[in-house]
Amino acid sequence: MKDHLEAFAGAITNVLTQIGSEGVVKGECETPEDMFCKHEVIIIIGLTLDLRGSIAYSMSPSTAINIASTMMCGMPIAELDDMARSAVCEFANMSAGAGVSTLPKEMKVDITPPTMIIGQKMALMMGSYDVLKTRITTPWGEIELRLSIEQ
Repeated sequence: MKDHLEAFAGAITNVLTQIGSEGVVKGECETPEDMFCKHEVIIIIGLTLDLRGSIAYSMSPSTAINIASTMMCGMPIAELDDMARSAVCEFANMSAGAGVSTLPKEMKVDITPPTMIIGQKMALMMGSYDVLKTRITTPWGEIELRLSIEQ
């Protein structure tokens, strides 16, 4: 499972680099101490077929706004309106798709459309599956990546 988390974390790093971010640093893989997400903006993407589970991308509103602005070619973004939320979901979708493409070719994996949730002190129960997380530090802030896989 750690290999899968590394694949998805590496994909985030690659997508961020492609959209113009420099100095992206991946953190260590660890088991979460609790179900509470660190940040207020969460994007969840499901994994289906040979790899069943979900990916959760958690970030602060300011990190989400900066990612949205970059995804929209530097357009100034003042708040997480519909357009900005769509851009952040597309970033997560691109990252998940890139992560799936790095998995072994014999694995057939599909992703679900992204779901965004915004709130404070949210507990995220990702099924009864094992969960691992890592943090990705960007110039715009931190992204916490959680991966749960049905064993």
